[in-house]
Amino acid sequence: MKRNRAIGLSMILMLTMLMSFSTVFEVKAGPVRAVVIRIDSVIDYTTIDLVQRAIEEVQNRDGAIMIIELNANQGYLQPTVEVIQRLVTTGLKIVVYVGPKGASALSFPAYLAMAGNTLVMNDGTSIGAAGLNDPNSINHMMNVMRSLAKANGRDVVATESMITDNVVYSADEALAKGICDRKITNFSVLLVMLNIDPSNLIIIQRNQLSADLPGGNAFMRLIATHSFVELMFITLALLVAINIGTALRRRRKWNDEPYQALLNLLRMEISSLEGQKLAKQQRLTDTPLYTPVDIPQPTTIQRIPTPPVRMLQKTVEVNEN
Repeated sequence: MKRNRAIGLSMILMLTMLMSFSTVFEVKAGPVRAVVIRIDSVIDYTTIDLVQRAIEEVQNRDGAIMIIELNANQGYLQPTVEVIQRLVTTGLKIVVYVGPKGASALSFPAYLAMAGNTLVMNDGTSIGAAGLNDPNSINHMMNVMRSLAKANGRDVVATESMITDNVVYSADEALAKGICDRKITNFSVLLVMLNIDPSNLIIIQRNQLSADLPGGNAFMRLIATHSFVELMFITLALLVAINIGTALRRRRKWNDEPYQALLNLLRMEISSLEGQKLAKQQRLTDTPLYTPVDIPQPTTIQRIPTPPVRMLQKTVEVNEN
């Protein structure tokens, strides 16, 4: 019973966590002027669904623009490339806002930030650190970053340094280097800059479960998220700990037959080792430590004395004369 309760509690915890990984729409009153998509987590396959839904919402409303509120430092290569391709091929006006204060767009999110027609950074934010380890991925993403910078009129050299040198730019540095277009103090200033009333927004974010994700692969995309993998690992670790604890509480007694057989085998092995040790000691004591009498002693070697050096020299002189 306790084990079943623990498993049920783990499943409830998993479902509760899943509630925070999907898409929700917050529709404000008034005519829609902009669709805001908030990316504040890892860029994964769920991000593709978020972006696709935002694209569809913008396309269904004349004159609407897309605003990507970006605050992320992790991501995967393939989802990032697919998100950029979908944004570039839409032909929509896309504004990327790195914010709020203290936010950052590092690693793969830096590539996503460069995909916007307008890049706005909040005061106290940063962008960069887009270097990769795989040479093939570096070459591919370098071309992507270079083409995005050229298409949106940004400094190519400063942009490429985020990959080659893993440089991180603050909002002031990005503005001075020609990477971002504006630096602001908060999101309200961005809406004023775009001449959009806060009541004319559709906000798309990850905070509630939605069963109508497009593409028919909602469940597969959901379980492919970075957070879901971490949650499943934690759940699996909890289940293993519960099973180990249950096994220890219900362990069999030591007088059972398998354990008795194992103990007898260990006793036999110990007795065999002790017998081998005793026999070895006995053999060592029986071994004679003296030379037998029947082996003849070596004879004494008489050494021939060597003549002095002076005598040899005289003998040589006589022979020469």
